[in-house]
Amino acid sequence: ISYFNKNLIPASIKRRVVSAQSIHMTIFYVISHSTRSIDLFYEVIEPYNDIELFNCTTSLSSPLPIKKSQGYYENDVIRLQDPFNFLISKRLKNLLLTSGITGWRTYDVKIDGTPSENYSGFCIEGRCGAILRPKQKGFLNGIQFEINTWDRSDFFIPNNSLTIFCTKKVKQSIDDLNLKNMMVQRIEDYEWYNP
Repeated sequence: ISYFNKNLIPASIKRRVVSAQSIHMTIFYVISHSTRSIDLFYEVIEPYNDIELFNCTTSLSSPLPIKKSQGYYENDVIRLQDPFNFLISKRLKNLLLTSGITGWRTYDVKIDGTPSENYSGFCIEGRCGAILRPKQKGFLNGIQFEINTWDRSDFFIPNNSLTIFCTKKVKQSIDDLNLKNMMVQRIEDYEWYNP
């Protein structure tokens, strides 16, 4: 027989497969922003594609020009005015490099006309397959994807979402920095909206 009917698989085996998928998910985390009113924001002062910038599918011919938008407190992570993009400090960049963290790259920025030596734009190259959407709608706890679609990067995003996933290696590396405006949650605890 060259094929099988998944409906004929015993329930006990199905449970083991689902359980294995759930166990694999425990090694991943979701990164999200937690912005305070004092935190510095920058805005881009020329047209750009925010999604292509975030997922590393565009290349910049010159440093991205930005200017101060609001706030004053400089963190190791500084958000741009769109929902996805942000800058990382030289300190955080060096930590990611020395820790051998994969799945990301940076691009140069120009703040108020001057190339920045202390901050770089951050984008995500790592990928996994689409988020597995359950039948249940509304706000849900826990998010999953097919483990065999993950490209083994430490930073990665799903094909159908801009949610940032990362490995335990990333969490361990950045925990010591005590980032005040970024949250790292276990993937099984992450609350998200399924439309």
